[in-house]
Amino acid sequence: MFRADYLATRSHAFSVSEKEWGWVNHNPVRSVKKPKEPVGRTRYLNEPELAALLEACAESTNRYLKCIVLLALTTGMRRG
Repeated sequence: MFRADYLATRSHAFSVSEKEWGWVNHNPVRSVKKPKEPVGRTRYLNEPELAALLEACAESTNRYLKCIVLLALTTGMRRG
């Protein structure tokens, strides 16, 4: 089964190919039933959790860990 974001990417590629470049006559992805996205929750770290995380990163033997975690936090980096 495809994830919805993969289908959206393919659909966009076909739409551009159809409308802008004239490479295809129709977008076959439009007829594919889109899967339901799982219901999840968005959780953010509170101030004490953030402070504890950064402190633990600073104490790590990996000298890059704190920078990587800060980058992830400030850019909204996702697991995928």
